Amino acid sequence: MQTTSDIRTYAVFIHLSPIIGGLFGGYLNFLFPLIMWLIRRNDHVFIDETGKEVVNFQISLLIYYLIGMAFAFLTFGLGALLVVPLFAVLMILTLIFAIIGAVKAGEGQICRYPLNLRLIK
Repeated sequence: MQTTSDIRTYAVFIHLSPIIGGLFGGYLNFLFPLIMWLIRRNDHVFIDETGKEVVNFQISLLIYYLIGMAFAFLTFGLGALLVVPLFAVLMILTLIFAIIGAVKAGEGQICRYPLNLRLIK
């Protein structure tokens, strides 16, 4: 797939946008890539594929966090002993996957995130 420097740079920022959004509030790590994808998804297939992948990953993380919180709630807080370290691991993985995705996007490659529920096709 032929991409221009502008397209690759935008894709890099889509991958990094959850990190930037997370600095301003937990829910923004989902909204930033969604907005970026919706604005330019019709400009190029590379942006569309990248945006879908990042948004799907953020939706997947949200589902994982909700399951963890429900587990902690249903076990009257005892599950939090397991869930809190798991949340820390998910946050670290988010950072690592975003950086890997940004590097691959800079090279013009589509990055597929592991643990990703591909809900948006």
